Amino acid sequence: MKSGRIVDHATLGATVATERDGTVVVGAILEHSDAYRRGLRIDDEVVTFGRRPIGSVNQFKNVLGIYPKGWSIPLVYRRDNERREVMVRLRALHRESELRPKERPGRPMPQPQPGDDPEERPRRGRGDRPDGEKPDGEQPEGRPPRPAPGNPIERVLRQAQAAPEKYKHMHVAKAGYANFWFNQQHQERLTKQLDAWGDFSKAAGVWQLAGKTDRAVEFSLKLADDGVGLLLGDKPFPLKLGAGAPVTDEPPGSGGLLIAMHHLKLLLVHRGEEFTEYEYLGSEPLDGRGPLVDVLVARLATAETHFYFDKEEGDGKLIGWNTWHMPDTDPCEIRIANLGDFDGKKLPNELTVRSGGIDYATFHIESAQLAEGKPAAPAERN
Repeated sequence: MKSGRIVDHATLGATVATERDGTVVVGAILEHSDAYRRGLRIDDEVVTFGRRPIGSVNQFKNVLGIYPKGWSIPLVYRRDNERREVMVRLRALHRESELRPKERPGRPMPQPQPGDDPEERPRRGRGDRPDGEKPDGEQPEGRPPRPAPGNPIERVLRQAQAAPEKYKHMHVAKAGYANFWFNQQHQERLTKQLDAWGDFSKAAGVWQLAGKTDRAVEFSLKLADDGVGLLLGDKPFPLKLGAGAPVTDEPPGSGGLLIAMHHLKLLLVHRGEEFTEYEYLGSEPLDGRGPLVDVLVARLATAETHFYFDKEEGDGKLIGWNTWHMPDTDPCEIRIANLGDFDGKKLPNELTVRSGGIDYATFHIESAQLAEGKPAAPAERN
């Protein structure tokens, strides 16, 4: 509600059915859904969903209807008498285009037909009205008022456009939102929390971070406009950036650590200006079961990042982020353990990285060199 978004319902990416013995089992499942990646398969028994016991298809649908798309929900299922618990991320039920109000064409004027003489049509006098209709649009007693024509979202937008002049700045039209102005206020509130890290606006050049992992493996990370590269021990992992360059899971198994670090740099240097889409999503439990966090969403090419800001402690600090290098993939999950001081600016000096429920590595950043530079041209961004 606070984000101003037109919120969609969610789906698990699977349907369920009731067996003769009363158990609820998976009847069908999408292979590109998160539930499938977490191991759920056809004929698995759904035991609990969202920590609620499931005893019927209707009960499953009622629980599913509570949650919006994108949330991670605990699911317990049984296979071969073995209980398994996973966290599954819910998918959108509709495409974005299906949620937008559709323009309604005006009613066409009736066209004269062959042999239709207008002079022979019966005419209605000014005082003649259909039975029960009152003048000036009034309704007969006992009849409810006529609803205004058109889509309800369209009516809200028309009302906003007709607002008094002093309030017109508080309405920003954007597809998928009732009013994007409220969303912008939350964007500013959260990005302002990054001011405590320092002024990165001039640090748009090459970044070089170095340190060791929790396994004592040395690493160096280079973040530039045309690419990102990680040297992990003696293994190089490059990722080219730019128009048309594919965004891949580099290093493999990390979920896309390189593009995730690139997005962090864009956020710190440019806030939301370098992303093709930048919006406040709302609040949700971190990882489906953690503390409540505020979420900023940034999209660029095929990659999407959710930045998580602490909501329960009241300081609103950035505590981590998830980056999906492609839709329908496991994200790179990065959590900030500590901040360090690097030449008057604060940066994470300990990052834990996971993907698909598997720990990838913990990175201890010991040095950081942030060069000044100009932002890349729009055609060069990725």
